Amino acid sequence: MIAPMLGSPDAMLQRVYAALARHGLPLDLPCDHVCYRVATPARYDEIKQAMQPYGTLASEAVIAGRPIASFALHTPLVYGAQRIPCLELPSPKPGRDYAEGWEHAEFATGAPLEQFIARYPHVPFNLRAMGKAHNPEISLEVDAHTAIKFHPEPLLTVIEKEIRLGLTP
Repeated sequence: MIAPMLGSPDAMLQRVYAALARHGLPLDLPCDHVCYRVATPARYDEIKQAMQPYGTLASEAVIAGRPIASFALHTPLVYGAQRIPCLELPSPKPGRDYAEGWEHAEFATGAPLEQFIARYPHVPFNLRAMGKAHNPEISLEVDAHTAIKFHPEPLLTVIEKEIRLGLTP
């Protein structure tokens, strides 16, 4: 369960799964987290506080000049057969405008991204974040407000590794 003030991610997830099907991508990849965007740093702080009864703050790290909070949910979000264990809450990047709401879902491929891309050469993946040192990803635009991202490992696994390595406070 998530804070009631966020509403349900179901409409966003319907668009995500329709896009996966349209592109011939597997519908059974584990969805390891969903992302809720906010428009202001004050709203970020408000929602971060409101999430306390619904999840444990697994990480809050400054990435691309703004904090991003990741919550391990006490009760996973349920969408069809998926059990989604994590919520990502990024503060807005300075100087960028964001509409508040559900923005993307991320899936763990369980394999290197190069292998995943090779299996689906017809899919127009965006590769710009593939070279990141930690948690590389590829993405696929669904519409103007929704994206799908893929990475080799679930976010909570990456966070645990980063904490062990001293990369995340």
